[in-house]
Amino acid sequence: MLTSGNWKLLIENSYDAYHGPSLHRSYFEFLDTRLAGQNMVATQKGQGFGLGNGHGAFEIELKSGRPVAQWIPPFGEESKPRIEAVKRRLVERLGAERAERVAEHQRNLIIFPNLVINDNLGLSVRTVYPTAPDRMSAYIWALGPRNEDPLLRKVRLDNYLTFVGPGGFATPDDFEAFTLCQRGNDHAPAGWSDISKGMQPDEDLLRARADFTDEAQMRAWWTQWDRIIAGADNLGT
Repeated sequence: MLTSGNWKLLIENSYDAYHGPSLHRSYFEFLDTRLAGQNMVATQKGQGFGLGNGHGAFEIELKSGRPVAQWIPPFGEESKPRIEAVKRRLVERLGAERAERVAEHQRNLIIFPNLVINDNLGLSVRTVYPTAPDRMSAYIWALGPRNEDPLLRKVRLDNYLTFVGPGGFATPDDFEAFTLCQRGNDHAPAGWSDISKGMQPDEDLLRARADFTDEAQMRAWWTQWDRIIAGADNLGT
């Protein structure tokens, strides 16, 4: 997928955990209707964190349905026992606490500098490369289990495509935002992008942990980028 925008816009979009309810408002309204009038934005809670060397993630709870093992009524009654069976197998293999995290939590993981793993409405891997200072090329792969139950595969693909597919609620919004951000940057005076929300005076910028709506995971990436540009580190360490 080719689009306008500096490639770092896609990276920042991937670990910015608070743009969803505003940029993807139509999706959250769709969820509210789909799940009988629930306020889905209000169900979100979680953390963002740096993992060292510029890697980072945020992880949230959101009751939007995950074919991994979080059943919701729109998936259909036929799929419920099959998804619950997946949950039982996770508990047997991982223990109750870790299985709950795998099944119920959503996360975006950034591997510095340009690899994104989205484990939310579906599981996907993205890479992004600059083709010019104001153009990027993104490659996206959706992942699923080998020998997956055909019904669960249908549920998973429908869930994935509804949100992050090329014609879904999210991806067209994001790529349009990249274009508009780049256009604004090209026609505005040079300035700073403030990424200090929730920052603490003694924060370890590469490994900080904070509420997901703060920007700890974003500072982790930009701190490592600054270290490389300044010559204090390199991609080989």
